[in-house]
Amino acid sequence: MSEQFNQKPVNLDDTLESTSLQQQIIDLQNLIGTQDQDINTLKTEIIAVNDRNNTLSAELSNANERIETAMGVLTEYDTLLIEFEETRSALELAVDKLKERDEDRKKFFSGASHDFKTPISAILGATRITQTMMDAAIKDLSELIDNQTDSGLDQQAVMRTGILKVSKKLTTISNGVIKLKGVASTLDSLVQDLLNTMKLDRGNLDLEIEDDPVDIKKLFEDIGDVISLQLNKKKLTIKFPEEKDYAGIELRTDQVQFRRIIINLISNAISASPDKDSQGHNEDTITDVIVKLESDLINDSIPGISIVVEDHGRGIKTEDLENLGNLFHTIKGVSTGGHGLGLFNVKSIASLMGGNLEMKSEGLNKGARFIIRIPLDQRNL
Repeated sequence: MSEQFNQKPVNLDDTLESTSLQQQIIDLQNLIGTQDQDINTLKTEIIAVNDRNNTLSAELSNANERIETAMGVLTEYDTLLIEFEETRSALELAVDKLKERDEDRKKFFSGASHDFKTPISAILGATRITQTMMDAAIKDLSELIDNQTDSGLDQQAVMRTGILKVSKKLTTISNGVIKLKGVASTLDSLVQDLLNTMKLDRGNLDLEIEDDPVDIKKLFEDIGDVISLQLNKKKLTIKFPEEKDYAGIELRTDQVQFRRIIINLISNAISASPDKDSQGHNEDTITDVIVKLESDLINDSIPGISIVVEDHGRGIKTEDLENLGNLFHTIKGVSTGGHGLGLFNVKSIASLMGGNLEMKSEGLNKGARFIIRIPLDQRNL
């Protein structure tokens, strides 16, 4: 009991301080716990924000990709619009050309039908005249024979008169035959041009290349006979190449088509040349149509020849040169009697032969120059 009384007395202030400190510690612990909760909540919120940011970044990336895709589509759309506009313009141009070609085709058929009718009418007329003259000549010969038996007539006078009458009628017949030949040649040329054109337009004209070289001298002699009527009608002159110009040249080609395209060019040159009478110049000083033939190179390497046909006629405007040689194309305002077949045939056949056609003119009333270049040996084309 004495020990209990000997214990140190309790200090109330110390007890109070201890209780207060403990309470502060508890409060501090509670505060720390609350802050931990706040930190955890903040961490959760930060994670959520990061997740949202990642989601937004992904969505932004997808949006950027969609924008880039859209921009690509817009660019492609712009390209398509440009291509569409170019196609539309090309189609409009093609339609215009088709309309122009259709108009040329209509003009061709209109003119061709007239040109078929004209030579046929001429042939029929010349045939009737020839038949009439033949009948008259036969009748005169019969009368001449009958008069030989009449002793009361001056036989020599009768003979002279009879022969003179028959001679005049035979001359008329001969002129009719010449006219028939010329008209038939014109008709044949038109028919052949039509046949060639149909084959060329379908792409099924086949050349018949011969192994034997062209007899160039005979070729020009034949061509001279064919175009003589056309030349004489306009009182024009022509100069063909001399033998020395083509000596040693051996040309292997389709001889029928080669002859035809040269005749075509010469005929065009004659048509483009004015009549000598209308010009009033001296026939001895001017050669109206000149034909040249000389060695040449095709594409700077292939041995070939050039055939040049030039005239001093109406000439061709620069803007008209570009379309010459197109099917059915004719020069507006110029009456040539052609229908846009001849030069189309020449140009197309020269191309089939591995060559080309070149057309030159310095302008109106300054003549024109047409040049065909083709390989010498076309057997392996």
